[in-house]
Amino acid sequence: MTARLRVLDNGTFRDIKSLFVMQAGVLRRLKTLKVMDGDVLRTVGIFVGPLSLNITPGTVSGTGSGFGSQTITTNTAIATPTGGQAPFTYAWTYVSGDNAVILSPTSAATRFQLNVAPNQFRSGTFRCTVTDAYGTTASDTVTAEFTHEGF
Repeated sequence: MTARLRVLDNGTFRDIKSLFVMQAGVLRRLKTLKVMDGDVLRTVGIFVGPLSLNITPGTVSGTGSGFGSQTITTNTAIATPTGGQAPFTYAWTYVSGDNAVILSPTSAATRFQLNVAPNQFRSGTFRCTVTDAYGTTASDTVTAEFTHEGF
């Protein structure tokens, strides 16, 4: 949900992008403005930055060695949202390439796992979509690489 708050200023409508209130001598920034409409409390303004997502690192990798196929696990990919309103939910999904197992598909941090034959390199692309408390979403992708260094 995104509310828009406008005021009429000398004949011109202006969007309110941020709102502050003085509380106990301290100026505090408001994230939401709610008003009573009869007996119903309504949100009339939301003042948070736009939601964005960054996954680090942009490529995660795992390496195995030895005889025979081996299940290889990558290092950790971490999805970090900025803006928006907590709490956040996370959904990791397969995009393309080799479809590995997503070990923590609803967490901010995850690793990927894939069975790889000796002397093979495999990779896949995965997306994390974050949703904030207002239902706003943002996405980013990460590449997972798996290398089996056979003997």
